[in-house]
Formats: sequence, structure tokens, C-alpha cells
Amino acid sequence: DREVKVTPRLAFELNGSTFDSGARSTPFAQSRQTDLKLQVHGFDLAPFAVYIPESVPVRLKTGTLSADLKLDFEETNATPQVKISGGVELQGVQATDTAGQALLSFDALQVALNEVQPLRRIVDIAAIDWTGVHAHVGRDAKGALTLPGPSQKTEGESVKTTPEAGAQEAPWQLRLGRLGLHDATVDWVDASLPGGKAAWKAENLQLQASAIELPFKQPLQFRASAQLSGGGAKGEAARLAVAGQATDVQAQAAVSIRGLPLAMAAPYLAAVLKPAVSGMLDADLGLARNGDAMAAKVATLSLDKLALTCA
Repeated sequence: DREVKVTPRLAFELNGSTFDSGARSTPFAQSRQTDLKLQVHGFDLAPFAVYIPESVPVRLKTGTLSADLKLDFEETNATPQVKISGGVELQGVQATDTAGQALLSFDALQVALNEVQPLRRIVDIAAIDWTGVHAHVGRDAKGALTLPGPSQKTEGESVKTTPEAGAQEAPWQLRLGRLGLHDATVDWVDASLPGGKAAWKAENLQLQASAIELPFKQPLQFRASAQLSGGGAKGEAARLAVAGQATDVQAQAAVSIRGLPLAMAAPYLAAVLKPAVSGMLDADLGLARNGDAMAAKVATLSLDKLALTCA
């Protein structure tokens, strides 16, 4: 009778979103072998945003969660094994900072899992696709990056220390077959310049990366492109393309720049150079890194209509 499979099922609606789960288990057998399936469709995350701790300077405004996951559990030779597979998707996410200023939004984030084994510290992901991302980053007047993260420790706040582990734990192993960033936009605002704020924008940002594995066993491959505008430049956006491969200690990349206005650097040059610089830059570069050593090779470089204009 211990080998008879128990088949529990739990299904319900919460705030209009459907949850469904089904399982097969032998809870009294020696292996306690269990298969669990969990399905969530269009779960609205906004009502639960109030549970985000105040110490996290991010406020969630909208977003829905869908998931189709499978969990396998088995205990062999007194060693439990947990395997998670399936897919998770976030849609229509909008987040702001504590002041209500836009921070991050995206249309969809899709994660396809091959197999995640948390007890063995193994994460094997087939693909991550991030679509329609719009990120707002920059520097404040003191030069600090305005990125989401834990709030700074206030004066007099105690620092909690973590006790040292008795045994050395195995490092996590990460495998990611493919990473894709599609149709992204990044707004950069720098408020640390003497002349005031300066703004740049990267649009139509595309990124493809593959063969990602940590610790590294082989170089990951990547390719990216974007259109750049802002600073003191007007007219058509510059075109940037990058392709290469990298590990944690070595990297190689080919960079192509087309139609980059030198006026984009005007906010940074204003403090050291009184005349305004104008012109158009095209370049093909090769970049390499080996440990702490860096090298750059200029294959082609051209400046068109270069001019200095007095104020």
C-alpha cells in the first residue's frame, strides 16, 4: 500500500486569476517520489506591492505573473533531490522609485527552465527573453549611480554580521543557453556635471548572448546594437554595434560606430574646453582584455566636418 500513488489537486481563483495544481506522490514509500505541476495565469501583482519592504527603494505599480512549472522530488540513499522545470512570464511591469519617478518598465520577461536543482546548487536555463524594456538610470548631483537596490544604512544603524559557515559549500553552477534583450530603451541623466543636467538616450537596443556558463568553461558569445542620441547633439542618432566573446578573465570585442556627433560629449567637455566641438565620428575598433591588461586597436577612424566654435 505504500507504493500506491496519492493524487491531490488544488485549484482556485484569487482576485480573478486562476491557480491550478496537480500532484502524484508516494509519501510513505522510502523514496517519497513526488511530481507536482503548478499553473498560474495572469496573476495581478499590483495589490501585493505593499509587501515590498520600505528599505527597498523600488515601488511596483503594475505587473502580472504567469507560470507553468513542474517540480520533481525524490529521496535516494537518504539524499533528497528537487528538480524544477517549466516556464515563468512577467508582463506589463512598471516600477518607480520612492519619489514616484519612472525607474523600469517592460512588456514581457520570459524565462524557460531546463532544470533547476536548488539542493545541488545547479541552475540550468534554456532561454531568457526580455522585451520592450525602458530603464531610467544616471547619476545624482553627488555622482552616485541612481540604480535600484537596498537603501543606504542610516547613521547609528547596526550592521548584522553573518556567522561563518562550518563547512565550505559548493559554488552555484549556472547554465544559460540564450539571453535576448529586444527593443529596449535606456535613458541616462547625469546631474553631477558643473553645468547642470545632461541627458542621453539609447534606443532600439538589441542584445543576444549565448553559451553562458558560470563557472566559465568556454567563452560566452554576445552581439549588441543600439542607436545613441542626446548630450548637445541634434539630428539623426548614431549607430553602435558590438560583437565578441568573453570569460571572467578574457574578452574580445569588435566595435563599430557610425555617425556619432562629437557634440554628444559637449556636457562633459564644457568644464575643460570653452569652444564647442562639432563633427561626425566613424570608427571600427578592436578591444581585448586579459586579466588586468587591456588593449585597443583602431582599424579605421574618420572625422568629418570637425570644427571648434567660440562661445
